[in-house]
Amino acid sequence: MLGAGSGNDEVAGGAGADTIYGAAGNDTIFGGEDDDVIYGGSGNDVIYLGSDSYSYDVYAAGPNNGDDTVYGFEDGRDHIDLSETSIDSTAKLDAALSTDASGNVVISFAEGGSITIDGVTAGEFSISDVYF
Repeated sequence: MLGAGSGNDEVAGGAGADTIYGAAGNDTIFGGEDDDVIYGGSGNDVIYLGSDSYSYDVYAAGPNNGDDTVYGFEDGRDHIDLSETSIDSTAKLDAALSTDASGNVVISFAEGGSITIDGVTAGEFSISDVYF
């Protein structure tokens, strides 16, 4: 398990399955090789999921987590865990989805905050990409 402090931190996972926690700052978190679970924390975080073609990464969203950006999301392989948010159904997910000016999918939360998934359009993002 790896974690950030209360400031603006950079945390990197290594080889092996990691659980990585961000904290209150605007953190930059790098998933490493293998299957990682990443929690952003309450700042406006930048998350880089691992690029290992054999791994499955999960970004776990939480209430009031700020406005996070996820890079390296592989459709059909990686997942966004929404179980700690008010989005608990396909209908709520559909209502929360939008796109930014670059065409990236954005998930906005009633509790505040959002997740922008860089390089993934709303048409590519589906129910199979999330956990409720």
